[in-house]
Amino acid sequence: MYEARDGAIVAATSAFITAWLFKIWAIPLRLPFLYQRDGLAQIAEVKGIIENGWYQFNPRVGWPIGYDHHDFPIGTDNLHYAALKVMGLFSHDAVLVTNAYYLLSFVLVALSAFYVIRYLGVSRRFSFVAAMLYTFLPYHFLRGTWHLMLSAYYLVPVACLFTIMVWRNAPPFFRDVDGRVRFEWKRWSTLWFVLGCLAIASTDVYYAAFCITLMLSAGVLQVVTVRNWRSLVSAVALTAIIGAGVVLNLAPSLLYWHDHGTNDKVAQRTVGESDYYALRPIQMLSPIPGYRINVINEHIVTKVFTAPNNSEATQFLGVIGSLGFIGLMLVLLGLGLSRGRDRSPPLVFVLAALSALAVLFGVTGGLSWTFGIAGFTEIRAWNRISIFIAFYALVAVGLALDWAVRHTRSFSYKPFVVSGVAVLLVVVGVFDQTSSAIIPDSRHFEAEWNADAVFVKQIERTLGPGGKVFQLPYLPFPEAQDDLPPYGMVDYDPLRGYLHSDNLYWGYGGTRGRAADWQAQVVQQATPKLLDAITAVGFDGLWIDTLGYPNQAQQIIDEVRAATGETPIVSPNGRFVFFDLRAYQDQAERRLGRTGVQELKRRTLADVR
Repeated sequence: MYEARDGAIVAATSAFITAWLFKIWAIPLRLPFLYQRDGLAQIAEVKGIIENGWYQFNPRVGWPIGYDHHDFPIGTDNLHYAALKVMGLFSHDAVLVTNAYYLLSFVLVALSAFYVIRYLGVSRRFSFVAAMLYTFLPYHFLRGTWHLMLSAYYLVPVACLFTIMVWRNAPPFFRDVDGRVRFEWKRWSTLWFVLGCLAIASTDVYYAAFCITLMLSAGVLQVVTVRNWRSLVSAVALTAIIGAGVVLNLAPSLLYWHDHGTNDKVAQRTVGESDYYALRPIQMLSPIPGYRINVINEHIVTKVFTAPNNSEATQFLGVIGSLGFIGLMLVLLGLGLSRGRDRSPPLVFVLAALSALAVLFGVTGGLSWTFGIAGFTEIRAWNRISIFIAFYALVAVGLALDWAVRHTRSFSYKPFVVSGVAVLLVVVGVFDQTSSAIIPDSRHFEAEWNADAVFVKQIERTLGPGGKVFQLPYLPFPEAQDDLPPYGMVDYDPLRGYLHSDNLYWGYGGTRGRAADWQAQVVQQATPKLLDAITAVGFDGLWIDTLGYPNQAQQIIDEVRAATGETPIVSPNGRFVFFDLRAYQDQAERRLGRTGVQELKRRTLADVR
């Protein structure tokens, strides 16, 4: 009864704070919170789920090959995508579904954190405080919808709980009976451990990797310091379940690679990238960008960000979380030698040790290099382990507050005073951890979104259902940061057309290193030959992003106009230009003959790898 009541309070409070921070009554939820880079890719994936049932393949992107995600696997996010699929049953608006899931994640994180912290023994009031501060970490806002799956970190508290439980004298799969610890897995708790591990394996590979790293490290330390083999056995068992879950989620890609071979053109990482995306402890302790107190923003934040590499600047713990982290480091220094020999050390020591391990793995030149050397270079952004450190630090804050209440007589007999302190801490913490500079606002992209919508709808009316649009300049998919023209385009910009269309097919989105590389070859030809080739393949129109060329693409526009005799459609903001190629397609067929067109199509789509 109390648990349900507490959960309702936590859910209602987190929903209220979320609505207040985002000004939910003022922002249009059918506009994206981020309309560039990974934000575009994320909405495209949700749109693909709504239209095709799942994200793995989308025939309307990368035409005629299709958008194929096997070489760029995101299967370890399947729990998130399943939730998005369910939400898509109630709305076919991919932007609305994406935004709704992002906002819902604040409530889900709050509930998960609260119940885990309560399980760890923190009082209701201060579990509430820790859960609220954990929910409204700067990380949650700065990840936003461009890293939607990282933003929805509601399984991280469960992962942190497993890393803590491994440290016990009677860890998971073991039971203490009258002072004797024995292996006993035929219990209901085993089912919950298995389900928890599979869920962790399905809500981002980074969080799964961090959980595994910290569990195994804890198990090894317990063996080395107190000869507690049970901790290592438990850690290995939990790791095996998470690993099996990851393999199961990635099975479609693994089978695809078995049949088609691996693709060394996609998502190739290096060991050194773990330093570029490393944890920066000074950033964890720093105030956030756009801090509400201007003096702090000018004299501290701006100086912190003068570093040549700020990694992914999302690691801020807030002042209360920072105090918790510093306290844990002091605890480790004070209790490390004396309590490190305990088979079941106190919770505060475990939190301190896990935080220290996370830092040792995450920092530049840290133990994360061992993963890279072992071949796991895909796990490169170790700054993201800050979300684990934040949880340990805020649990420590809850424990410290409980200790203070127990040792302060006036508080012990005045629960309403304790409640007031808890509310005050939440208010101060949320004030400290948020600012207009980091809270996403969909209104920032309203003009751009509306201009693109008008343009794409005009193309749809021109071509009709099923029209095929080739896109220039050519950008490889995915991750084209190193291939971007130097004139203003950003990665995934060509997805804008697909996001606004209902029945058109788009050239962008075929996987690099596969058959879609025909586009990389064809765009090297002179404009008349390019037009012959793409119309032979079946494209009815040509989309040109002027930010991908010098001088607003005037040369290529003039060349296409001269070859086709068509007057282009121009987007309201002047950025995009569209040519209807159907008349040119007919002329090319008369000029080359039907057999010649078919031969040109065959040569154009030939496997160029």
